[in-house]
Amino acid sequence: MNIALIIYGSMDTISGGYLYDRKLVEYLRNSGHQVDILSLPWRNYARHLLDNFSDRMYHRIRQGQYNVVLQDELNHPSLIRLNARLKGRLPLISIVHHLRVSEVHSSIGILSKLYRKIEWRYLNSVNAMLFTSRATADTVKDFAGLPRLWHIAYPAASHLNSGVNSAKTHAEIPRVLFVGNVIKRKGVKTILQSFVKLKNCRLTIAGQNSVEQAYTDELHQFIRINNLDDRVQFIGPVSAEELIRLYKSHDIFAMPSEHEGFGIVYLEAMSFALPVIASSAGGAKNIVLHGENGFLVDPGNSKQISQAIKELSDPETFTRISGNALRTYRKHPDWKSSMAGAERFINKIVAEWSGYEK
Repeated sequence: MNIALIIYGSMDTISGGYLYDRKLVEYLRNSGHQVDILSLPWRNYARHLLDNFSDRMYHRIRQGQYNVVLQDELNHPSLIRLNARLKGRLPLISIVHHLRVSEVHSSIGILSKLYRKIEWRYLNSVNAMLFTSRATADTVKDFAGLPRLWHIAYPAASHLNSGVNSAKTHAEIPRVLFVGNVIKRKGVKTILQSFVKLKNCRLTIAGQNSVEQAYTDELHQFIRINNLDDRVQFIGPVSAEELIRLYKSHDIFAMPSEHEGFGIVYLEAMSFALPVIASSAGGAKNIVLHGENGFLVDPGNSKQISQAIKELSDPETFTRISGNALRTYRKHPDWKSSMAGAERFINKIVAEWSGYEK
């Protein structure tokens, strides 16, 4: 098949969503399919809406003679008019990691109705959806309804070879790790707020910290005001080799996001036997069992993070949860089996479309 995938920016962007897209493209190409990456530039939401007034992407797709167009749902504000023009010409499949309307900052305020209307219209413009979690599928069902054809292909964490075979040893002064883009919805400030009362722990923040520069500046100011400088370290983006070293040298993983469609990074941390502190909002609850392999905390609730870290200060509790985290990872599907299911789903849609066209 000849496949197009529409994304914003570069496929090398460091995030769970882009990792998922890369793994899907890699599997499809290894299976003999031609996959072209069609990129739109990163802009703010209003500028993305202006993409609808350009014919460039439409002509590029028509000239490419594609059998199917995959679209990362993140691109939805740019694709309303494009999908209307492509309707009936070829199948459109949206890869849905999570919805913008699920993010707290998008669900309140005077612009929330606009966000909801645009995203609802986009979701009803595609022929099929590929979800990364059951939680995301349920959210779409409640918000816009599900298309006739949809499939869940879970992310995995087998891209990192942890080499870990047993639970971690409890540490007197735990080292907490955050991995991800330093943006407001990831909840970094909530972790810092929990550290104000937690005296015996350290935090390492790994990931791009210039995406929302004003927010990063706010975090640094909070650290200075609360005298956390000697306990918090920003190290920026890291290589895969450095990421493995970080997971092995830390004791607890924390990312209390406003919302995660799945959260590959939670499973990634579990592959290194790290107890996980994750968001109760979104797909993390599909893999994180509160008090068993980690802890679920409400977005913005620093007290719950503090309590979770305090519970993990008990050696017996820490060892039990660490071991359960590793066992959870081992039971999860790997990338190969998950992406094989995604390929079968895409093949089914294209075959059905071709049969209908004939």
